[in-house]
Formats: sequence, C-alpha cells, structure tokens
Amino acid sequence: MKSYGFKVSDGKVTFTRWFSNNGTTDGIATGKLHDIISGQHYRVYHQAYAYAKSAALKYNLKFETLTEEDWKQLGNPIKVFFNKLISKIKGGK
Repeated sequence: MKSYGFKVSDGKVTFTRWFSNNGTTDGIATGKLHDIISGQHYRVYHQAYAYAKSAALKYNLKFETLTEEDWKQLGNPIKVFFNKLISKIKGGK
C-alpha cells in the first residue's frame, strides 16, 4: 500500500500532509505536535513521512497513513482547486 499522505494528531488538533503539499491543520498546534510540524516542513515528502511517523510514536501521538483510496475520496484537492478556479472564471464571479 503506497502512502499518499499522513495525519498526526494530539487529540485536539490534526495536521494533514499530502504528497503534493506542505500540509494543513484544523487548529493551532502546540507542544510536540507543533515541533513535529516544524520538523517535517522543509523535508521532501518521503523524509517528512518517516520523520513524522517516528516522532509521533516517540511522543505517543496518533499517526495515520493516508492511501490512494483516501486521496480519491477527498476528490484530489489540486483538481478540486482548479475546477473551482475555472468555474469562477467562467461564471464571472
């Protein structure tokens, strides 16, 4: 099973990174989660994945691998972005 992304959570805030971006959070990360986000930020995806997984296990945070199926369910965020952009241009909004 190939990794398309990963999630790290401290139970309050979740950080999600896909292979094609630098990641997003659903809140303001603090403590060890913030440290993990900072530590993986400038790494290429496969290095960031390994670092985040290792650090999450070390600090007892939840780590989840995201797969191609997760990517398809999301609707490919890059494609969704461009579709919204194109529809706004065509719609004149």
